[in-house]
Amino acid sequence: MERTGRKQQKLLSDVSPNMSSIDRISALQDDLLCHILSFLPTKNSVATSVLSTRWRHLWAHVPNIDFDSEHHKKGSSSHVPQFPDIIYRVMLMYKVQNINNFRLSYKDACNEYQLETCIATAILRNVKNLYLDLGNQVKLPLRIFTYKTLAELRLHNCGFIPSASTDNLYLPALKILNLASVKYESAKSLEHLIAGCPVLEELFIVRTVVDPMVCCYISSSTLKKLVFLTNFTNNRAFTSTYKVKIETPALTYLEVHDTVTKDLSFGPLTFLVTASVQFYNHAPSEGDALYSSSVVQFFSRLCNVKSLILCISLFQVPDKSALSASVVKFPNLTSLSFSGDSLFISGFLLLADNLEALTIHTSVSENLTRSRLLPRPPTCLTSRLRTVTMNKFRCRQFEFVMIEYLLKNGKVLKRMDINSQQIGTDFKAKFEALKRISSFQRGSDECQVVFD
Repeated sequence: MERTGRKQQKLLSDVSPNMSSIDRISALQDDLLCHILSFLPTKNSVATSVLSTRWRHLWAHVPNIDFDSEHHKKGSSSHVPQFPDIIYRVMLMYKVQNINNFRLSYKDACNEYQLETCIATAILRNVKNLYLDLGNQVKLPLRIFTYKTLAELRLHNCGFIPSASTDNLYLPALKILNLASVKYESAKSLEHLIAGCPVLEELFIVRTVVDPMVCCYISSSTLKKLVFLTNFTNNRAFTSTYKVKIETPALTYLEVHDTVTKDLSFGPLTFLVTASVQFYNHAPSEGDALYSSSVVQFFSRLCNVKSLILCISLFQVPDKSALSASVVKFPNLTSLSFSGDSLFISGFLLLADNLEALTIHTSVSENLTRSRLLPRPPTCLTSRLRTVTMNKFRCRQFEFVMIEYLLKNGKVLKRMDINSQQIGTDFKAKFEALKRISSFQRGSDECQVVFD
């Protein structure tokens, strides 16, 4: 045994020096090394120049540039150059003539001249994708909105989107536009900008600051993906005329999260496949008939979706049967995730004959009784529904009523998952709930109930 151990040590001593002398990364080709460096912030990429002669100028051939003033702050000292000087020095030594991605996150006091110079440099290098995050919301150079080969534009915490006419805002190659917490110079700024993007496919709008667009109008015949999120902290800043009007006939993906809209209008959504809709407007509880009517009308536009996430926790109408009476059927809907008044669930089940997966996030306590559910089970329960997930289960009476109804009428149900984390560590309550659910009649012998 001892002799064998000595042999192993000798072998290791012979191999280790050779192994340690091999620099496998440096042996890679330049283009592959540049590709690896492209995933790093420019500060880290430049830092590799001190590794060896082999690495000295590799960073200058990386097709992506990522400047972040926060990274500069972490290593700041009295002898370190200012952030604008660092950008200037890097770009002066930069060799790439065609930049794929140019990202500038500048949370300090960036003036218009510095930004103009930086953007001009990126454009001269034929930048394809541009991302700007400017904490002080300095005015953006107009040339950003007239750059003919830009494919993707992301603006976060920027200002202002100009109010120029469509003749002066033209991005003929832009396919992705992301506007988060930006300021608009006028009520027509967004409308004109979108009109100047003839091949736009993806649009992301996040509104967290009050802007002049009392009526937000989005119109595009080429748009396939739309994410529209509004979350204003001061809802009182808007009058009852605040509205959203969207005309996007080619849309296949839609995500809407709204807190303030009083009048929501959508054109036809014939090709829509996936939708995530969340309304948190308190207006209905104040008796706003216009809002209730526009939301119910909007539901009818979702008739072709296959996957739907629907959160209407604060949505109320005087007559809850108005939902099923006003909305056309959902023949293609196979997956539904629902949060809201539990009485709406049975209404949606009646409209979705081919529903296969149902997730319920119960968030509104409702006096739901057996008599208020549909006496005749919906078609999807008897022939299609395979899985049910109930989240935020709290042992409330209406939750037991819903679970019993689904288990009894789910003729092809395979599995029901009940998430009881909201109960916490009350093991007695969990045991009693599980005991009660286990006693419910099941329409499917194959149904498995998982109580977590």
